Amino acid sequence: PPEHADPAGHPAAHSLEPCLATTAAGLAIDSPYRPGFFTMRGSCLSDAGRLDEALAAFRDGLRIAANDPMLNYNIAIALLRKGDESAAADHLERTLLAKPDHRSALLTLGSLRHEAGRKAPSVAILLRFLMVEPQGPRAQQAATALLADYESTVTKTGEGNYTMSVPASEDEDATLGVALAISAAAMTVVSPEIPLKTEAQKRVDGLGSFVAMVGEGDSKKVGANLWKIAFEPLVALEKAGLWEPFGYRVLAASGSEEAKTWLAAHPAEVGKLTEYLQPAR
Repeated sequence: PPEHADPAGHPAAHSLEPCLATTAAGLAIDSPYRPGFFTMRGSCLSDAGRLDEALAAFRDGLRIAANDPMLNYNIAIALLRKGDESAAADHLERTLLAKPDHRSALLTLGSLRHEAGRKAPSVAILLRFLMVEPQGPRAQQAATALLADYESTVTKTGEGNYTMSVPASEDEDATLGVALAISAAAMTVVSPEIPLKTEAQKRVDGLGSFVAMVGEGDSKKVGANLWKIAFEPLVALEKAGLWEPFGYRVLAASGSEEAKTWLAAHPAEVGKLTEYLQPAR
C-alpha cells in the first residue's frame, strides 16, 4: 500500500502543520484507513485549540464510519472542551456500544454522570469501569466517586429514621425504579440493624443488591444503552457468583484496608474473578 495508507504507521505529530500534511495525504487515498486519518486530523486540531475545525474533521469521518469507536471517543473529548457535555455523552455511549471495554470512555462517561448528580448511572458505569481497570489512580478516582454517590442516596435523620434521596430525571437511563433500587441497597450501609456485618461487608452486599435488583427487573426501564454498557455485564458477574471478590476489589481501589485484607485472605476467589474478567481486559 502507499506510504500514507495507514495512520498507525506514523509517529504522533509534534506540531500541527506536519500532522495536517500527513492526514491530507492519507485522506487523498481511498483506503480503509480514512477514519483513522480523520481521527488523527481532528485530534491534532483539537490539541491546537482549533475546536471547530476539529469537530468538522471528526464529523467528516463519522459520515463514512458512524460507529467507529475512536472517532466517537475523540469527538466526545473535543465536545467536552467546547462545554457540550450532553453531545459528548452521546458519543461516549456510541464509543462503548462499539467497544464495550474502552476504559477512558467508561471513566469519562461515569464521571460526567457523577458530576451531574445522576447517581444510579454513575454507580453502574463506574462499577463497569472497575471491571476493566481495577487498580491505579483512575480506579481510585472511580471507586471514590461511585461510593460517594451510592452512600449519599440514604441519610440518617434520627433514631431508626432515614431519608431516601431519589433523583428524578427525564432521561431514560435514570428511571425512578433504578434510583429506588440504589437507595434501598444503600440502606445496608447506614442501617444499625445489621450489627454482625462490618462496614465493608455491608457496602459489598449493598452494591450487589443494587445490581441484582436491577437485573431482576425490566431491563427496558433502565434504558437500552445503560443496560448494554453497564448493567448487562454487572448482572452477569453477580449471577456468576463473583460479586463478593469484585465488591471487595472495588473497596480496595478506594483505599479500604479491610478490603485489601479480605482480598489477601481469599486468593482462590480472587483468582476466579481474575479468570472470569480476563477476556474483558
